[in-house]
Amino acid sequence: MNFSKEQRNVIFQQLPKDVAEVFMADETTQTIKRVGQEHDLSKEERGELGEAVGLVLLGILSVKEFQERLYERIDGPKSAVNKIVKGLQQKVFQPISGQLEKLDAEALLKKEANSGGDAANMPVPPPPGGAGGPPAPSYGGTSDPYREPTDN
Repeated sequence: MNFSKEQRNVIFQQLPKDVAEVFMADETTQTIKRVGQEHDLSKEERGELGEAVGLVLLGILSVKEFQERLYERIDGPKSAVNKIVKGLQQKVFQPISGQLEKLDAEALLKKEANSGGDAANMPVPPPPGGAGGPPAPSYGGTSDPYREPTDN
């Protein structure tokens, strides 16, 4: 199932505190960046890696689905992808594995819909990671891949 930005906002607002902290942590971002660099991932692949980690932390992807997604979207042998997955499991997912196993994004959406809450109007931060390169804009977004480069 594809989740809209609004649905991801709702899910984020209902995450357990520990999972939300990992999602927001600079350490998580640095770990994703370091793993991407260690495995010579392209800028696009590092961005995909960061997004996939964010989807696991939101309960949208299981760790197994995370691995399958990386097999599809990262060039290279499966053994290299396995090393990436293993590294991220140990450094990001393992400390909160009990809570990740219980996360169900669809159930969180249904719970919010039934409660009539207003979490959909609250902004969710961008997924951890990113593709490296220049720092993100100060407003917390990511760089715009469609913007024309300047001559600066």
